Amino acid sequence: MTKWIDLSIGLLTIILLFSFKAHADIILFALFILLFPYLYFTKRAKLFKNLILAFLIIIIYMSFANKYSYELGFWSVMGINLFTLFAWTIGLFGSVVLFNLFYKSNSEKKIIVYIIAYWSLLITLETLAYHVFGFRNLATSSYPGLPLCDCIHAPMWMQATYLLMGPLYFYLCEFLSLKKLEIIENYIKRNDK
Repeated sequence: MTKWIDLSIGLLTIILLFSFKAHADIILFALFILLFPYLYFTKRAKLFKNLILAFLIIIIYMSFANKYSYELGFWSVMGINLFTLFAWTIGLFGSVVLFNLFYKSNSEKKIIVYIIAYWSLLITLETLAYHVFGFRNLATSSYPGLPLCDCIHAPMWMQATYLLMGPLYFYLCEFLSLKKLEIIENYIKRNDK
């Protein structure tokens, strides 16, 4: 039951972002704040560490790649664009949580399957955001996008970072034992009866 609620929250967030794109930064900030009580009340408070880890990774990334400026006038704090900060934080966190809800194997292929799922989702969402919904980063608009999908218009090092950020976060969650799959599995077993 929980995995379907988590998936529904993700889909609802995407619909809200694209429906009210002028306020996407506020929607993502609100979702970020609401994730803490949601995780607490669903007895997954140990995942706070994953969420904070994603936030810290993105803060570090954005301190180097402060090239985000949108025509929609999203808020910035100390030069950090809030839309980008919370989109990346929630995206990384959500990708690992949802992946672990649906992928149950602990085989060595797990990271490969995650990378394929992450890249597919990243490129799909970036393509939709750019071509369908008009989210355009003005600060990097002069750079070419990825071949075929014409998305992620940014210097090559930023494009590479986009593609590597998910696997890095996934690895850190696994390596540092911050991701406790048994917590999620036990919760599902208790609530799906």
